[in-house]
Amino acid sequence: MKAVTYKYKGDSDFFDCLLSYLKSHHLNVKNIDRIHKQVLLLHLNSGQKLIVKNFSSLKKWLFQKKLTSLLKQSGFSSTYEFCDGIPPFEYDGSFYPLIEYIKPHPQKFNFHSYENRKQGLRLLSKFHQATKGIVHDPSLEVPIFNQLKKWEERLLVFKSFVPQISVIVSEDLLREWISWASWSLNGMGKFEHLLQEKDIAIIHGDVAHHNFLRRNDGELCLLDFDLAALAPAAIDYLQYSNRILPSINYNLDGLREYDELKPFLKNLAFLYALAFPTDIFREWNRLFRENRTGSHPNFHTVWKMTVESFPERMAFNRSLAWLVTKYTG
Repeated sequence: MKAVTYKYKGDSDFFDCLLSYLKSHHLNVKNIDRIHKQVLLLHLNSGQKLIVKNFSSLKKWLFQKKLTSLLKQSGFSSTYEFCDGIPPFEYDGSFYPLIEYIKPHPQKFNFHSYENRKQGLRLLSKFHQATKGIVHDPSLEVPIFNQLKKWEERLLVFKSFVPQISVIVSEDLLREWISWASWSLNGMGKFEHLLQEKDIAIIHGDVAHHNFLRRNDGELCLLDFDLAALAPAAIDYLQYSNRILPSINYNLDGLREYDELKPFLKNLAFLYALAFPTDIFREWNRLFRENRTGSHPNFHTVWKMTVESFPERMAFNRSLAWLVTKYTG
């Protein structure tokens, strides 16, 4: 019998147990690819492909399985399904269910083009609309998300790393980032009710480009609901805006080109929130928490984000401050 191919030495016990488990359910694996640290792609002898994903608890798996099922019932078909009939493989306290493989389109999704950004927003809007019908479903225990609290914690962690960061980034520049972050959080706190008054939905919580997948038939799909939570839909649009701003050169008029974003650009809490340098703080915090500084390939990218984008991002922040003054008189 031909051996299954996988290239991940050190995980041999895990793979042996996984293969044995799959075989007991009449699934014979030809080879295994690792898509992500927690995600595997199985190539079966039959030609079928399946995804295996690591969930740290049974509760997290059951939540996502129920969520995707309810989304399908609500008419949102632009995502995957968990495979029924085979319980998740258990290993070392984690759970590994089988998930439908979505065959990708040759043209990968990114935020570089206007059309892609528009399609991503349209898909998010459909997702939020579908979740409004299931948000109060008693079988779905949805965690509550608080953006202000999350960012307050992120700022505190970043401040704790400033002594190390200041060795390679000007202290004056770091103080400016922190000053704008404080301005942002103070304004968000003052006008938070303006976001809370908006429609509550289940947000996706991580609208990075890699969580959008263009299917082989051209339809855009939404993946990975690890951070799905109960919150105003505006939170996803805020995160989406932060993700696309580098592609539109931190231009406020660029955000106005999208119908889904226009209403929020008159919302004071949203405007304040756009000034928070979440990407910079997140990446520095990650580098130091995981001890990935110095020669790590991401190090230079984060440095460039902090230093080279500074002038255009400060201009963007000043335009936000001008709008805030205009709307508050």
